[in-house]
Amino acid sequence: MARELKTFQIFRAGTHVAMNGTQITFSEQDLKRTVEAYKQTVWSAPLVIGHPIADHAPSHGDVVRMFVDGSALYAEAEVDGELIDLVRGGRYTNRSASFYHPDQANNPVPGTYYLRHVGFLGAQPPGVKGMAPLGFGEASPLLEDISRRYFCYAEPEHIRHANPLLADAEARLIRHNHPTSSNHSLF
Repeated sequence: MARELKTFQIFRAGTHVAMNGTQITFSEQDLKRTVEAYKQTVWSAPLVIGHPIADHAPSHGDVVRMFVDGSALYAEAEVDGELIDLVRGGRYTNRSASFYHPDQANNPVPGTYYLRHVGFLGAQPPGVKGMAPLGFGEASPLLEDISRRYFCYAEPEHIRHANPLLADAEARLIRHNHPTSSNHSLF
């Protein structure tokens, strides 16, 4: 099944209560360490429905990379068409990140919170409230226009790529204009 690259918020800094009742505080620095530790070659966090206990639950994609914007943690993920259709159809309107605890024996990168999976939620409310709405819309011509207007050849390379959203828009624009590229969108 074809996959599309999507970017969406999965978590935020703050004090949250896990499903098991444990209260944990995540700082922005914790989120940045999580981003730095994440490597697909070590463990590629799958996109799943809910928080499956069974080891045979299907994956609907994988997180490619993450970034922090303020106190929000975002994932850039390859998402299969089935999950995209379920989200667009309003069947799954929320998501919930699952992390390995820094001291957990099976943590791929001990000493930091490491993303285990991203669960998509239907009727179950998320434990982390106040995240950006989830939507896997089609590519917006307005976003493409914004990325073209702010692509400035006079700026040094490191400035253009400092903002992950603009860097992603720039990369999508380059891929979109390449005849062998596939469509990608921010949402």
